[in-house]
Amino acid sequence: MQLKYILLFGGFLGLGAFFIGASPANPSELSKHKTLDILFYNVENLFDTIDDPDKIDEEFLPNSAKNWTSERYHTKLDSLAKVIQATLEINQGIIGLVEIENRRVLEDLVNHPVLQFRRLQIIHHESPDERGIDVALLLPSQFRCDSNYVVQIEFPDDKKVKTRDILMARIYLNKKPFWISVNHFPSRRGGQEASEPKRVYVASQLRKELNKLQEADTAVSFIIMGDFNDEPMDSSLSKVLGAGPEKGDSDLVNMMWNFQERGYGSYKYKGDWNMLDQIIVSRKLTRMGKTFVSPNSARIYVADYLLEREGKYQGNPWRTYAGNKYLGGFSDHLPVLVSLRY
Repeated sequence: MQLKYILLFGGFLGLGAFFIGASPANPSELSKHKTLDILFYNVENLFDTIDDPDKIDEEFLPNSAKNWTSERYHTKLDSLAKVIQATLEINQGIIGLVEIENRRVLEDLVNHPVLQFRRLQIIHHESPDERGIDVALLLPSQFRCDSNYVVQIEFPDDKKVKTRDILMARIYLNKKPFWISVNHFPSRRGGQEASEPKRVYVASQLRKELNKLQEADTAVSFIIMGDFNDEPMDSSLSKVLGAGPEKGDSDLVNMMWNFQERGYGSYKYKGDWNMLDQIIVSRKLTRMGKTFVSPNSARIYVADYLLEREGKYQGNPWRTYAGNKYLGGFSDHLPVLVSLRY
């Protein structure tokens, strides 16, 4: 791990909030284009307090060991609304979320007093994940989404294992179609190497879906976001999905590629930062035009209120629980963003 990275994440408490990786936009660029931020955030177990008999949600109930009460649920909503508003500031934003339980929690979030002025529309499908956690997309109301569906994952070697669907949604900017994909790849439970084949398989199914959409419409562009539980250079993303660095020839560009090279991350495990949360775009979106990804706009949002302030885990993302102990934090992941100009 680089020394500057240790200094950056280990010694900035009390410095407020800032973005890692951001660089100022060109003023002439700003005058010609509107800004649309793309935000992805793993919100870590946004469950309501109602028992769903079809899901394994018992640990997030008022009578559970976690004592997940209505008060704690609404504190979590307050926290997430604060982060979303802080990251997007005055810009419009497309928001990808993972680890949400159902549509109800999304409705509570978009109707929160801090966010309700944004008039966000919800795109969500119930997934077969055993714990009941889903992925979702929130869109500003003025953007038209004329198609959305999920790609369901069934592992050929283990059909009993259920995981999150891949969410696909088509929107239009400057009258051009964009497919947005929200993902939450299988976890590293059991070890990174042992669990890798499942992430490789999900990546192959995502690649297959992208190829199909591209064959139907060669003009389409892709914005792919998610908690991939792999880093940009891992095989599932760099080889199977085919997402590479900006200086390359792959048809997909992983906007977080350089973050891994520089030792930055959005999730901390055993003292090391991992760049698990990423936004990937079609290469043609990296070229300046009517609609393009703003150069050097990929960033990780860091604020002192998002991190543990003392103790053994000082500087780690401040999560809601440690086991069954309530900490009252935000999430075990940090949000990531890129900006589109259109």
